[in-house]
Amino acid sequence: TGIKMLLKGELDFALSSRRLTSKEEEEAKKLGFVLEEIPVAIDAIAVAVNRNVNIDELTLTQLEGIYTGKIRNWQQLGGQNLPILPLSRLKQAGGTVEYFSQYVLRGKEIDTIFVQPVSNTTQGIAKVAAQPGSIYYASASEIVNQCSVKPVKIGNIQDNTVAPYRQP
Repeated sequence: TGIKMLLKGELDFALSSRRLTSKEEEEAKKLGFVLEEIPVAIDAIAVAVNRNVNIDELTLTQLEGIYTGKIRNWQQLGGQNLPILPLSRLKQAGGTVEYFSQYVLRGKEIDTIFVQPVSNTTQGIAKVAAQPGSIYYASASEIVNQCSVKPVKIGNIQDNTVAPYRQP
């Protein structure tokens, strides 16, 4: 999203969780400027749930099940009998969604009937805070410092989860 806004002249610089594409570099040249990438950090994805969800950790397989529509209730994951309300930005939004689709969903498509779209992370976090049963993923830097939502540990197997941050 930031790169698109940059190319439209709406921003002077943009943050991105992915590298520039050759198409974006070509578009910038046509507009008379050159885009420059300056790596400043390594990004990570974090997952947040509504504070009322009594789940503290999820595996990648469970996240895949949620976002592909196979897991629809927190009870299926050992939580309370509460419908899951997954939220996501649209795939064309950029790097975070592309990465999530490729590495968490392993190339499977997000169930666009079950998963509710949000336009940005601010809206995603606000909806998670307000709607019981909801879940959302975004850049870790945008999730872990929020006090209105609960970040969850993520793992590739049931006994090997990683917290989205280190406790002070």
